Amino acid sequence: MVHQMLEDVFKKQQTGGIPCLKKRLQFNAYENLSEPEFNYLVKSYAEKKPAISQCRIDILHKKYEGCTMMVRGNYLLGYLGQDCCDLQQGAWMVAMNKAEGKWAVQSLYIDGI
Repeated sequence: MVHQMLEDVFKKQQTGGIPCLKKRLQFNAYENLSEPEFNYLVKSYAEKKPAISQCRIDILHKKYEGCTMMVRGNYLLGYLGQDCCDLQQGAWMVAMNKAEGKWAVQSLYIDGI
């Protein structure tokens, strides 16, 4: 679920309809976002970047803190241009908690976005 959500963000795909999103989400410095607002931010970020040719998402560790599960990892993106290939790498963190018996994303932080 986390891998698919991150891949959608990196590949400029809308994450709409994913049942794992809570009603309100924190994304990087933005708090209390609705799903449409989150998708708008992803789209506005995507307009500034070329299409990625490679996407690697690693999950490094998971940790329970109270009733919240923290998942952390790294990413590596490859942007292919006419004369070069640009790599971008960074870390990410997702906080999830149970909502109606299913995990729901509470907050998402991605370096460089």
